[in-house]
Amino acid sequence: MKDIDKELEGMAMEQDQDFDKKIQKMIDKRMRRNALKVIGIVVLVAVVILFVLNPLVGLFVTNPVRANKGNQSKLLMTMRAYYDTTHPYMEVADISVKKNGFGCYTMNIDVVDHSDTIMLVSDDPENTIATMKLGKISITSDGKGRSTMILGRFYSKNSAPAFSDNSDIISEISKLPESAYLYMSVTNKKLMDVSTLLKLQNDDFQIEWLQIYQKDSDFQPGVSAHMVANLIKKSDVRDNYSSAELRNTYISELKTMYENHKLFNGLQLYSSDEGYTSSSDPDGDAVRTLKKTIKAAENNKEFQSRNYCISGTRDAILKYLRITEMKSIQVDKVKYSTLGE
Repeated sequence: MKDIDKELEGMAMEQDQDFDKKIQKMIDKRMRRNALKVIGIVVLVAVVILFVLNPLVGLFVTNPVRANKGNQSKLLMTMRAYYDTTHPYMEVADISVKKNGFGCYTMNIDVVDHSDTIMLVSDDPENTIATMKLGKISITSDGKGRSTMILGRFYSKNSAPAFSDNSDIISEISKLPESAYLYMSVTNKKLMDVSTLLKLQNDDFQIEWLQIYQKDSDFQPGVSAHMVANLIKKSDVRDNYSSAELRNTYISELKTMYENHKLFNGLQLYSSDEGYTSSSDPDGDAVRTLKKTIKAAENNKEFQSRNYCISGTRDAILKYLRITEMKSIQVDKVKYSTLGE
């Protein structure tokens, strides 16, 4: 009897082992099936995100890649107008845009400084780097401060002038060597016709940038009298522009900014020591300000300036300051020779 019991017990154990193996196989099979389902769902979600949601985001937010197509792209012309009207001495030469996905972009903005050695290099590490996230721009790198607005450059009720007496600055400039070349921001005691200022230019003296006076607008943008980059035709060269031609350019740039305000959303409009917030909202602060300024500029028959930037040799600058009464004078840069800094 004991032998039979042992045999039966052995048979039961063998059956239990076989049963356990079958159960384990069923569990493994179900787990593999579930794992494949999870992987399939993950892959499907990834495909939807990459090929459906990503393009959809690009359709509903500002796309600077699309706006930067062509030699004179909408993005380039808008940013050139923005810097020209708000940043004295600065000019945008080129822009490249990299798409990062989901409405995010990196913008490499080649900003040249007219008071510095001008090098048109698209991959210059000192270029301004900006990011646009869901239609809003922020400056992330500005190695030479070319995109940094200097407030209080000109005289205002809220800022004290660097020099309020011509004799003080004349005395200091006279100490410089004859080879010196200066860049200055000045506030004239009276309004000057732009045509009169442009006629003062010669090989030793230049009007670099003019803030245009608009009596019916708080925002007082400006325009450069010179351009050096991205010129398609000879008519783009401003060195020989008449006052009327410069006025047309000035108004045209304001309209470009107004019509394409979404392309510089996040950046501020600056005027002397005041800023106006840019927004993609068609009723935003900057948009309303631009609309009002354009109307004021078109209705204003005068094209005048009190605040402007000049450059020239030591003697040419001294000559100008001795015959012109200034309300304030700021020295922006001094080069001890035109051969270098």
